[in-house]
Amino acid sequence: AYQRQVGVNRLNLKETRQKKLNQAYELLTTDPDTHEEVPLTLERMDAVLEELSHFRNFETEAPNLYSQISAQVDSSGDGIVSRSEFGSLIWVITKHLSEESPPPTLEKCFPTLAESDIWQVAKSIATSDWPGFVIDILLVLNLIDMIVKLWPEIIGSETAEEAVHDRRAAIAGWVQQTFTLILVLETVFKVATIGLDRYLSSHINQFDFAITTSVVAIYLLNCFPEVLFSHADLARISQCARLFRFCRILDRYQPYHHFGRIAFKLIPPAVDVLTVVALICYAFAVLGVFLFGGLINDDPNNPNYEAVAKSSYGQADYKVNNFNDIGMGMVTLFELLVVNNWFMIADGFSAACGPGARAYFVAFWAFGVLVGLNLFLSTIIEAFTTEYEELEEADFRLPDFSEATALSNALYVD
Repeated sequence: AYQRQVGVNRLNLKETRQKKLNQAYELLTTDPDTHEEVPLTLERMDAVLEELSHFRNFETEAPNLYSQISAQVDSSGDGIVSRSEFGSLIWVITKHLSEESPPPTLEKCFPTLAESDIWQVAKSIATSDWPGFVIDILLVLNLIDMIVKLWPEIIGSETAEEAVHDRRAAIAGWVQQTFTLILVLETVFKVATIGLDRYLSSHINQFDFAITTSVVAIYLLNCFPEVLFSHADLARISQCARLFRFCRILDRYQPYHHFGRIAFKLIPPAVDVLTVVALICYAFAVLGVFLFGGLINDDPNNPNYEAVAKSSYGQADYKVNNFNDIGMGMVTLFELLVVNNWFMIADGFSAACGPGARAYFVAFWAFGVLVGLNLFLSTIIEAFTTEYEELEEADFRLPDFSEATALSNALYVD
């Protein structure tokens, strides 16, 4: 019933948008004096967008933004916006406004820099796909270089000391240092030309920034012999980070691209929801230690020992799942959160202190699972729904009545 209602609401929204856009297109393509149909040129579209800029939610200082929006709406490139192309106006405006960000720091410090042709070329390179293609090629070469250097360890033909030496060489060699330097320069170049806010608005840039920062931090730690971690462990972590960075190539494949966007969009709301779930678990862990602390243990002299041993909890050897301290209580509640044999755990504590103990586990199921876990799952579902709704928005077009009429007339003549 819920899915059916959602489908009905989305259909009504689509019909309403189609109706309003058709009305707007009719107004823009009808001469007010002669009531004749006139083409919707890019100049007229710019004038419409400039009029819209007087509204509160459409204020912008970006240069040539109106021309950029008009040109993107005119997907055919003939200088005339057809009825079908006009249907993409809302999505194009939303996309441009969502990508709008404050100017980079260099433009704030040097205002004349924004008018430089060389600077504009640099910004266009930073926002294009060319840096990404170059990085993808470098990642493949990086992977080949690491496999060649670590091949003896992979096939097991070297000692542990030699393996440690090879791992350190894998991150300290001049080839790997060059790869790291290029990635750092690429990040600095993009941040300097388009600004940090716009750079981090892309999920693939967020991924690159996180991995590159991690690799640089590991490399710096490797330079200090006093660090808590051994150089062999740091080398292994660096290798994993480098190979994990290779996953950015999957973003070229459309389904993984959408999955990556959804994953990074989920981070802020997921942190909030998981914080709520963690607080719920902590509160119940404290309550569990107060109610059940010390009731279950391996001491045969414990008065509850025989009763617990006869229960399904004891027969399954679940005694490590207890509330004798906050740490074990949190682990036990995590198992209850994913509904892992929670009835066995409840049976053990019921055997130790009576059937009333089940009320505690029912209460946690209500707050932890029904509220906390389902809230987290709903956040994931909403992120996927929003992403695919944006894909539908990008493909939204109005039916071109003139083309349909011409086609019907041609069929009638034939």
